[in-house]
Amino acid sequence: MNQYAISAHAPGKSVTVRQRSPGVNSGWTFQCEWGAEGLEALERPWQSLVDSDPQVNFYQCPAWARAYLEHLAPQTGALLFITGWREQNLRLVIPLERRGSELHLLHHDHMTLADALAPGLDDEVWPKLWTWMRSPAGLGNLSLRLPALPSHAVLERWLDRYPEPLALQRILDGSAWLSCDRSYADLLKGASANHRSNLVRGLKRASKLGPLRYESISRPDQLTAAMSHFLSIEASGWKGVQGGAVACKPELVAFYSSLCASLGSQGRCEIDLLWLGPSPIATIFWFRTGGALHLQKIAYLEELGELGPGRLIMAEALQRACTDPTLRRVSFITRCPWADGWRTEITPVRGWTIYPNTWNGRLLFALERAKISIKQSLRALLKKRLSHSFWFEPLWEYPCDWLQAGNMLSFPL
Repeated sequence: MNQYAISAHAPGKSVTVRQRSPGVNSGWTFQCEWGAEGLEALERPWQSLVDSDPQVNFYQCPAWARAYLEHLAPQTGALLFITGWREQNLRLVIPLERRGSELHLLHHDHMTLADALAPGLDDEVWPKLWTWMRSPAGLGNLSLRLPALPSHAVLERWLDRYPEPLALQRILDGSAWLSCDRSYADLLKGASANHRSNLVRGLKRASKLGPLRYESISRPDQLTAAMSHFLSIEASGWKGVQGGAVACKPELVAFYSSLCASLGSQGRCEIDLLWLGPSPIATIFWFRTGGALHLQKIAYLEELGELGPGRLIMAEALQRACTDPTLRRVSFITRCPWADGWRTEITPVRGWTIYPNTWNGRLLFALERAKISIKQSLRALLKKRLSHSFWFEPLWEYPCDWLQAGNMLSFPL
């Protein structure tokens, strides 16, 4: 198997790789595979590792990385995969992307959460891996960005146990979920009274227009047709008009179609449809991994918005989940305000930036920490000065990253 050091060349150009000797540490060999060729060589053992872990998440699968590499990555040559091998068996995969002087876990507007895959490994592997990654053969002097790690992530656990002195973290908005280790009746009792009332009202209104039918599609030979309905419904209304729908962007159509085909063949992708008479009016694109359903996208026909079709299909999906003994929870992936009526629980999500222990890395760390401190002080001052001004009220309801995301306010203090 080829073993490479991370090239210092800019991604997008012809990437130069250097063959190197294995990074061996206490029986471990760490190495790096680049781009499409590296993924091709790695895909089979990676898939075997995924299949061995019943708690794997969809964003840890090779199909997730392949769909990004083939359809969304700006420069395919910038992708690399850090791997850990023990006794010639793959035990660890970290998919990354070179962006300038930084390495990022794979991240995109349609790829929110990320993590390494390391089933069954104890935390002691992290110092060994990190020592190798910080060597000239590994990361060298590149910064490492981990954009959105849920609290149960492998990398999150390792960073909590072995804090990095030049690491900055951001508290993000969290990942919402519901437990389905209970009856649907109990779940519904936990929802807000207003939510239950709207659900009943929507059912009554819909029944006057025709019969409702809920369908969950997981068979690979049926997912293609379901995908067509999903794209059509998701493009209805303002998203289609403004060009923001998946169907309006060929690269996104290819991305979702790739995931539907690859993960669908493994029983890890499902599409729900809610029919009103002969027509589908709402849809959900799910991933099914780790004993959970993960809601990637939900959409409905906007002309029937007064029925609350999204609420209706979500209720049907939750009923299904509560009767499925293989499911423990339903994840909304992000913190969705529209799901608050179900009284969701929240898993914390944090972003990390780890700087190299070099003069330049220490300077960048100090500047970024100062910038964050100034923005937090500014936010506190704004809250104090403007807390009685109604048009500023929503400012502090946003996650704390709002002021850290480069947003500027243009008024005198």
